[in-house]
Amino acid sequence: MRVSEKTLEINICAQAYAATLPGQRLVWFGLTQKQEAAAGFDVCAKLGGRLLIIQFKASAHTLKSGVRKFHAPHYQLENLRNYAGSKIKSVFYAFPLVGTTLELARTPDLLSNTVLLDVA
Repeated sequence: MRVSEKTLEINICAQAYAATLPGQRLVWFGLTQKQEAAAGFDVCAKLGGRLLIIQFKASAHTLKSGVRKFHAPHYQLENLRNYAGSKIKSVFYAFPLVGTTLELARTPDLLSNTVLLDVA
């Protein structure tokens, strides 16, 4: 069964927090679908004086080679690049290499199995 993008988002954010900021407080802000459509990203957090913005992309298609294929619309990339214009912002696409519940059971370490692409 396919793993929802929201499931990947919350688990990757939780794992990133646990790996990088143990004992510190970090608040992730998740957008509603309507807000996401307007803003063009899924989550953000203030991290050490920087605004971290992430747009997650779940993979709905795997090639015969086993490589995952992701779809990122051009307008979304342009919107994210506009956010990345300031030096105090870090804007990324997150491409989880896990897409099904079977893969998730075999590979629960989502953080190590997610590719971050800096849109800048």
